[in-house]
Amino acid sequence: MADYYSLLSSVIEALEGTSAEVRRRLYESARTGFLEQMRKHEPPLVDSYINQQQIAMEEAIRRVEREQMNRRARREEAPDPAKGAISGTPSAPTQEIRSSSDGGSPES
Repeated sequence: MADYYSLLSSVIEALEGTSAEVRRRLYESARTGFLEQMRKHEPPLVDSYINQQQIAMEEAIRRVEREQMNRRARREEAPDPAKGAISGTPSAPTQEIRSSSDGGSPES
């Protein structure tokens, strides 16, 4: 059985940042080409084998899409580095310590 997942995944990764529409067209093209190749095969393949391979391809497409959705969700949840920049102001109040000649106690 062919490894449809690896093939589809590598194509999607090579295209970097593909939209859902681009991926949908890619999957449709893969489905069409796949079926044409299966039907042209000599000697002819039995329908049950072709169906089994179609199911495997659809499972691979679902897996690739699930991973794409998970990546997108992680990118949307990731903190924005620009918002996390240090502003130069202290995050907690600091106390000034008086010298021992002033009594040595912290100022309130």
